Amino acid sequence: DWVVHSNHRDMGGGGWNRRPALPWSMWRAINVRGIEDQWQIQEIRAYTDDLCLNETTPGVPISSGFLNYNQNFARAFDNSGITSWGADCKACVEETRYWIGMQLP
Repeated sequence: DWVVHSNHRDMGGGGWNRRPALPWSMWRAINVRGIEDQWQIQEIRAYTDDLCLNETTPGVPISSGFLNYNQNFARAFDNSGITSWGADCKACVEETRYWIGMQLP
């Protein structure tokens, strides 16, 4: 079962990586506050509607990096609750430095 942990604002695409990119062709989740431990995400998705009924077209996973190979960014999109992406930090205390997202086709 999914549990809402928090809502994140200011997610968007088009300028931080893989340029040139068309507007709205990328999305990302970014840490807006520092985290005492490693930031990990088991699964993440983006939707085209407010009710999360229509998932965006799958694309190429992208991220700010990962600490261990077994925590690479593809792990957040593999439909497994066991694997996860882990940011490239042991203590992710810097705000807005770590992110994970997707470049859409």
